Amino acid sequence: MTIKAIQDGKLILSFKGQDKRYNGTRFPVWVDYKSIKIDGKEILSVPVATWHDKPFRCEMPVKNGQVVKVEVVQQYHQYSKGELKDVILKLNPNSDYIRENIKKFSKKIHRKITEEKNKQKSLFAKTEKIVWENIKGGLESFSLTHNLAPVTDLMRQNQAQTLKLLQKIQAENASLENRNKELRKEIEVLKKDFNTQLSNLQKQQDERFKQLLAIKDELFIEVQGVAAEIQSVRQPQISEKKLEHEI
Repeated sequence: MTIKAIQDGKLILSFKGQDKRYNGTRFPVWVDYKSIKIDGKEILSVPVATWHDKPFRCEMPVKNGQVVKVEVVQQYHQYSKGELKDVILKLNPNSDYIRENIKKFSKKIHRKITEEKNKQKSLFAKTEKIVWENIKGGLESFSLTHNLAPVTDLMRQNQAQTLKLLQKIQAENASLENRNKELRKEIEVLKKDFNTQLSNLQKQQDERFKQLLAIKDELFIEVQGVAAEIQSVRQPQISEKKLEHEI
């Protein structure tokens, strides 16, 4: 995203979640920002969690005509299963379909959140283990030989290993970001399916209601017809009785 200033002044950027309501009150839907870059410079040291009323703000001076490039990477907020269920139900209070299938939906989404969290933990643990093994190996080599040449060679080897490790981490991070994008697309598809099924259910209910009204009208017409027949049969009988009485 690029922003162009139209005059000298201060640019204020506010990174937050969507405006969602529950019973007329704004409801916190959390979004985690993993990375925020302004003109290629990372401004986050760790991911930040935000929602509409608790944004992450950034201010910077700008000149007239200055173009600012903003790049952001979002990730799933680490909701618990209970929190995730509460969010889904409150954002869809009138959906019978979601109420009936809430356990399945919350379990599926929470499983995806947990998978991404475990991947990140595994990656950091692996990196930490390799770094400490390299440091330990360097200290042991130095204490045994007291020779600078092996230490220099070891440092070169560690440098090469560290470079390969960083390249691997970058590749895995890129893979995780792609996976996050795929998960967001899957969630959008799920939401679309929910809306489609709810719309179809509403149409079915409307059609059933029309059918019931039609059946009601048919029954009413039949009852009127039967009443008319009964009336037409009873009328001659009453006339005959009157005639007999007069005679």
